[in-house]
Amino acid sequence: MPNKAVAGWTQVPIVAADILEVTHRRLNDAGTITDVLVTYQVKDSLGAVRFTTSLSFQGGSYPVSGATILSSCNTAQGT
Repeated sequence: MPNKAVAGWTQVPIVAADILEVTHRRLNDAGTITDVLVTYQVKDSLGAVRFTTSLSFQGGSYPVSGATILSSCNTAQGT
């Protein structure tokens, strides 16, 4: 994932260490549809936390993989 230029700083991609909380909620008994709520930190190229935000998305099998969670966060941030 690439860095993102933001006015006055450079945003780096979200990594596992930036994830603060993940909540999975199964939407069916089979566990094939899951609501995921992720809270994570957005950092600059110097490692400073610029802000904390949350993302909610619907995933597939329960629990949704870490790779899917990181990919969703980075897609939301454009990194």
